[in-house]
Amino acid sequence: MESPHSVRWLPRIALAAICLVGAGLRLWQAGESLWIDELHTAWCALGELREVAPRAALGNQSPLFFWLEWLLVRLLGPSEFTVRLPSLVAGSLLPLALFGLVVRWTKSPWLGVLSAALCAIDRFQIFYATEARPYTLIELLAVVHIGIVAELATSPASRKLRIAFILGAALLFYLHYTAALLVVAEVVYLVCTAIAAPGERSPRWRIGMLALDLALVGLLILPAASNLLAIYARRDNWAAFVEQRSVWTIFTHLPWGWACVMFIAGVVAHRWLRRTALPQPALLAVLWLLVPVSLAWFFTATDAARLYFPRYLVASAPAAIVLICLTLHLIPWPRIQVASASLLLVYALVSSQIIEQLRWDGRVIGDRNEDWRGAIAYLNQQFEADPHPVLLSSGLIEANHWIDSFASDQRDYCLYPLRSLYPVTKDAAPSLLPRDESLINRIDDLLDKHKTIYVVRRGIAYALLENGMYESKIPNRSWPRVPWRIEQVETFGSVQVVRLTTPTNHAAK
Repeated sequence: MESPHSVRWLPRIALAAICLVGAGLRLWQAGESLWIDELHTAWCALGELREVAPRAALGNQSPLFFWLEWLLVRLLGPSEFTVRLPSLVAGSLLPLALFGLVVRWTKSPWLGVLSAALCAIDRFQIFYATEARPYTLIELLAVVHIGIVAELATSPASRKLRIAFILGAALLFYLHYTAALLVVAEVVYLVCTAIAAPGERSPRWRIGMLALDLALVGLLILPAASNLLAIYARRDNWAAFVEQRSVWTIFTHLPWGWACVMFIAGVVAHRWLRRTALPQPALLAVLWLLVPVSLAWFFTATDAARLYFPRYLVASAPAAIVLICLTLHLIPWPRIQVASASLLLVYALVSSQIIEQLRWDGRVIGDRNEDWRGAIAYLNQQFEADPHPVLLSSGLIEANHWIDSFASDQRDYCLYPLRSLYPVTKDAAPSLLPRDESLINRIDDLLDKHKTIYVVRRGIAYALLENGMYESKIPNRSWPRVPWRIEQVETFGSVQVVRLTTPTNHAAK
């Protein structure tokens, strides 16, 4: 629609306001205590440069993001804000990137504003934009790379676009290996467009050039082969937190994922009404969302590799918001389009739980309700006056497998929650608490020698009940009464510092 010059500035003003609000919502939580996954990032960044890659690999990660964190820590000093800075910046830029992509595809600035608003207030996006992990960077790069692919489909001979495609695909892979699923979706789209709309170049030529580009991508990612094989060998660990789900959850596993069904229904209605033209990259948006999620579901269902987890699919998350805007673009009646967009914004505001976040000054998603900063500060304070052995029960999957490992790097990895941004005093010399029946003997032996010990435990770790009984997580398994008492428990979110003592020592006090 033609608009006066003054009106054309309104979407830009709205976009600026949205970006400021989005940045504020993300900065609000930037100073909170790191949770256990973020402590791994800090542990990697606080080591020597030569230690960054091995430490990242122990956590099943590529080293690229952690090299960036290492550099930032050297420049700005270690802090919660420093290690979260890449995600904060990427999360603040993501609404801008979505705005540009949607406007490019729909020619509608207001639909671009809608996409930016949905991204800025989305609970899922705020979650990852305030986390010291690479996921928001992956989302930002995914939006940019999808835009490159859309242009490459119409200009396959462009050398600049081909170079950008190759480098972008390799960069996505090195930020997180599961981002390779997005490249599969892009390849499917480029092959489809080469066959269906070859243009000036023949399908054979276009597919041949694509094969050459993919070969170059393969050469760039070849150095990661050994790390990938090591991670694949530990794939059974993922079964502890990645569940097998129904195939129908493909449309609901990611936030706004149901938008794909809504878009498909809109396309059917569009073909019946024939009022508006479909955006050219509509197929790309659908593939962007469905192909990575479907592949992850298949690998998980077959137990080849359990990848059906929101963190491993973040590269597809922006696609759902784009599909919402493309669906509204199909509506030929402006008033209905505006009403639908307004209802979506209201729903987004309600579901984002922004009020709860501001009220509690913290994350409303329980996974990160872990105040390790407060717990370790309290433990260090207690240790000065009453030094006793410290045991860690972090709930890390690897801890139970590597507890008796002779490899120092594996033991160090299992203890990183107490040796990261919030280290326990060096005199504490912490050790790991077993997660099987050997726990009773371990605590019993220490109490025989020291009479009192401290246990730092995470919420998902095995629990010690106040009546002195060990709570079994094994079905139909009863445990004997154990010879210790819980003298004191201090809670810091889902992290606890527990003081255990022998019954005689407890009675003497």
